Amino acid sequence: MLVLVERRAYLILATLPCRVLPNTISSALQSFFPLLLLLLHPPARELPLSSSRSLVGFVDSDLFPPLLVIPSVCNFFFASIKIYGLQLQLQSPFFSLILFWEVVSSRRVFTRFLFSSIESQESGPKPPLPIMSAPATFYEQLPLPTLDRPFGIHLWPIFDKLFTAVVGYSANDFEFVPFETPMSTLKSTSIFIVIYYFIIFGGRELMRNREPFKLKALFLIHNFYLTAISGFLLALFIEQLLPTVVRKGIFFAICNHEGGWTQPLVVLYYLNYLTKYLELLDTVFLFLKKKPLTFLHCYHHGATALLCYTQLIGLTSVSWVPIILNLTVHVVMYWYYFQSARGVKIWWKEWVTRLQIIQFIIDLGFVYFASYTYFTSTYFPSMPNAGKCAGEEFAAFAGMGILSSYLVLFISFYFATYKKDGKTTTRKSLRRMSQAPLPDPVHMATYSSGKTNGTTTGAKTNSATARSRKA
Repeated sequence: MLVLVERRAYLILATLPCRVLPNTISSALQSFFPLLLLLLHPPARELPLSSSRSLVGFVDSDLFPPLLVIPSVCNFFFASIKIYGLQLQLQSPFFSLILFWEVVSSRRVFTRFLFSSIESQESGPKPPLPIMSAPATFYEQLPLPTLDRPFGIHLWPIFDKLFTAVVGYSANDFEFVPFETPMSTLKSTSIFIVIYYFIIFGGRELMRNREPFKLKALFLIHNFYLTAISGFLLALFIEQLLPTVVRKGIFFAICNHEGGWTQPLVVLYYLNYLTKYLELLDTVFLFLKKKPLTFLHCYHHGATALLCYTQLIGLTSVSWVPIILNLTVHVVMYWYYFQSARGVKIWWKEWVTRLQIIQFIIDLGFVYFASYTYFTSTYFPSMPNAGKCAGEEFAAFAGMGILSSYLVLFISFYFATYKKDGKTTTRKSLRRMSQAPLPDPVHMATYSSGKTNGTTTGAKTNSATARSRKA
């Protein structure tokens, strides 16, 4: 019986023992099995399994156990092989990767080859089987990045399966419908933000006379899943947008609904919007640990949820730029907090804030350009502009206003934290604003009472130089 063995099947069966078995056993196999081969299978016909032949061919398996292939192939692969146009060494880690990929990517069932029945040779000569065409090249089989598949594999089908398992329908069937989709109205968003501020202020009061909670395990889990979610969403955004940006240009991607507002992107915009409510737990951890609640932190969290809502309702194609940059920063930032909670010292702490500032500068460049293009093409067509830009006017104003405030506050925070000096300037006033603790009625009353008596309490609660996490 002649069994046609594909290149990948032959490679797996023939070379894995070479990698697994010790050198002494491999040497013994090389010495013993050729003799056994001659005893069990007299050379009536030339055996195709020699080191000088191609890996694609026929295997005469009348009395040919698969192990008999080990000696010649081990000898063939011992020094080096040339496969798919690449010269590889046997001991190379990349060669192990090739074997692994051949295993996971092969679709041929090997049991027919491993346990093929022994047929009698009385049936006469066997007709030759036609030579099959060579399999796909090595580069085509490996998950190498391409423009449409920047990470080597398509992530959207994987995401779609996860989405379907959680929601009950495919992500391709999702539609964002205002007043129908959850959290798609200004009322629901505003109520949630108000509840957020009520919880953090009320929680601070409840924790006033209590010992702080440790919550290390929960804090680690919180930062880890936010790192993972941000990273996965970032990869999905890149997969969706990279082909559009490369093929049709950046202007098409930020100003045309067909470029920056496709159905898959709307799904990702909505999920990114929902994660902003998940990130509000950052502040919950702060007051449970009795950490100071700074103006920058609390303002930023509430305003970001509102910002994402306005852009989602306003159909702004440019919104993917701030989102991608924000997700990139969040991967770095939450990973930093995760490692810090584990007790690992991170040398690049300052770069977290630097990345946030760079993010807002780039954000404002794109948002101001898109807004200028929209307003000039709509109301002042005689002014120079690049064309029409998609989006609603209220979303443009919300984006410009909130992002501009972020830039001012984060720059002031950066100088207050890493560039301290003794000069009294406007910059110093901005520092105090960014790191000022939120109003505390108890301490304000105590301080006011001390001033009335001509004294101060000396208490330094919620210090203006306290460090709090940003998002």
